Amino acid sequence: MSKIRIEYEDEHLMVVYKPAGVLSQGDRNNEPSIVDYAKMYLRGSGVNDPYIGLIHRIDRPVAGLLMIAKTKRSAELISRLFKNDRVRKKYLAVIFGRPDDDKGLLKHYLLEKEGVSTKAFKEKALGLKEAQLEYQVLGSVKLHDIHEFEGLFSLVSVRLITGRKHQIRSQFSAIGHPIVGDSKYFTHTEKLKEKMLKCNFLPWGEIALCSNYISFPHPLKNGKIVEVEIPYPSYWIKI
Repeated sequence: MSKIRIEYEDEHLMVVYKPAGVLSQGDRNNEPSIVDYAKMYLRGSGVNDPYIGLIHRIDRPVAGLLMIAKTKRSAELISRLFKNDRVRKKYLAVIFGRPDDDKGLLKHYLLEKEGVSTKAFKEKALGLKEAQLEYQVLGSVKLHDIHEFEGLFSLVSVRLITGRKHQIRSQFSAIGHPIVGDSKYFTHTEKLKEKMLKCNFLPWGEIALCSNYISFPHPLKNGKIVEVEIPYPSYWIKI
């Protein structure tokens, strides 16, 4: 929780950095979350009964930027921006291997069910939701002691076109380049999965995926463009 940061703030909203491992919103186990942090922060700033409008969420093992509204009015307007695709989000990820193309569009159809991993398919079918993202390979390095995936890690920048559950994780897994540390979507053999987990250099339960950029026209400041960008977590350098 000590790693949480306020990256942008005005009287209407905040953009908060959520470290990997921290919940976006509380669960049945009452573990601390970003919502709890925001309430504590605003109370410490003199707001007796703060309104916290969590506009979107990030998976627990993922780090990155979250938007929080301070009023019901701002929550309504910012939610409208998301629905109208006016919010631009980018991610950084470290994946196994290197895609055939250094940049491109991934298009899949996802099967989303509560409590199970999202499955990505190439063909459209009843009950599946379309998912699209753009990616660009920023660079590759040799793995330390794994010979699979041509012995490479790659750092990729990802821009979401749609916003589906576990979209980035399932789509990169579907093309044979799972995210480092993401055992949930590592569909190779158990032996290789064990080797993968030993080489990921990440704290247990974290994956190499970070929501590092967000921009939007501020609905309460005459459409002024707000941009927030952060670097990837410093310990990724070990990868």
